[in-house]
Amino acid sequence: MLNQITKNLSLLLCGFALINNSYSTPKGKTVLLKQKRAKTQKQATPQRSLAKFESWALDSSIAANIKVDTKAKALADKREVVVAVIDTGIDPNHPYLKNNILKPNKMIANGYGVSFASRDKLYNPKDQHGHGTHVSGIIKSVFPSVKLLALKYYDPKASGQANLEATIKALEYAVDQNVDIINYSGGGPESSARELSILRKAEKKGILIIAAAGNERSNIDKARNAYYPASYGLSNIISVSAVDHRIKKVASSNWGANSVDLFAPGYNIKSAYPNARASVMTGTSQATAFV
Repeated sequence: MLNQITKNLSLLLCGFALINNSYSTPKGKTVLLKQKRAKTQKQATPQRSLAKFESWALDSSIAANIKVDTKAKALADKREVVVAVIDTGIDPNHPYLKNNILKPNKMIANGYGVSFASRDKLYNPKDQHGHGTHVSGIIKSVFPSVKLLALKYYDPKASGQANLEATIKALEYAVDQNVDIINYSGGGPESSARELSILRKAEKKGILIIAAAGNERSNIDKARNAYYPASYGLSNIISVSAVDHRIKKVASSNWGANSVDLFAPGYNIKSAYPNARASVMTGTSQATAFV
């Protein structure tokens, strides 16, 4: 049975539950991570900024703001909430994030997470891409006291299958660690029996999986457009698509009346970026992190 307190906490922190299949036409260059399991869009060159790493989605004057529920945040402050970020790693020295990173390997010098990428040091999930740090910054902006477990799966020089295998290992590790929430701002058209088995184990434990619906401009209700893990249909998976500040679906975002649970802000989202910088990105990856 799904842990209802954890589920309510996540939904309340998001405060944004909109199903809206209207369209907008935002402009931006798509940057594809070279593997089967993650896509994102970058909208701007990273900017150096040590003061602000938060986006318009927290601005109460904007229609599509996420309306962070103060009661939910008060509930969350009563205990530690751990979010496993399965992504490209996290910059552990970023001024916005360094106090939120969980260090599960206290006996290992400089250990701050786990990398399942083939060429990395095991306990050094350094973010050389920027996507994972950006996603983590969004999570922290919604819940300032969150603890982030960095689990890196992405290796730009590895095959798509190798990155998928790394993803599965990261999911397995997160479930074994009994985290509260797993943020997976990635996915792809390939299902995996092993991955599904691990996610079912998470379901039994009451661990929420927040999964991106994808950026293929497709209706993922149709079997040929299915996007995993968002399309597995388990009760603990929350599938997220993206809207802009006008509450219009981002043009690149996938959708589906039955397959997508929430739309959240995912257009021109400012957040943390490696080396103490900020960057703006667009995509369901960013929307997923707000949930």
